Amino acid sequence: MTLLQVEFLGCQWVEYGPASLLDKAISAFTKDLVRGRKVGVVALNGSAVDCWIALDKQLRYLVIQRLGKKEAKRRAVSLESVDQVCIGDEAQEESGLPLNDLCVCFLLQEGQAIAFNLGNLQERDTFALVMSMFIDHRRTEAEEKKTQGTVLPSLPVG
Repeated sequence: MTLLQVEFLGCQWVEYGPASLLDKAISAFTKDLVRGRKVGVVALNGSAVDCWIALDKQLRYLVIQRLGKKEAKRRAVSLESVDQVCIGDEAQEESGLPLNDLCVCFLLQEGQAIAFNLGNLQERDTFALVMSMFIDHRRTEAEEKKTQGTVLPSLPVG
């Protein structure tokens, strides 16, 4: 019998059984994040700013909104625009952010970075793993659409 324990942002799932447990954990994580969660987003000064993050239902965008501000703007980050997902402080130099062991940092194609400060190492690793899967899936979908929609030029005869 296999035991899988996944914890993300205070929600905990414990499952017993076969390999499909990973699917259940990913599904639970996804449902939780589509509903939205409070997470610390790392500010330039190193403090964690409380934000609400949520995935859209199509798993294309991560929406981030600062909490505690009446007219805080929402930022929708396209998962396709995430160039790299880094854990801990490995992207500190590239991001310019003061990262720590509990961070997951998204390096974006535009040269920007967004870092999330999670509660513990298990939450950090789960967030990084599942978000990386979603990002890779979006990239693959986008590439397939590009190749399907591209008409190759015909070669001259003669």
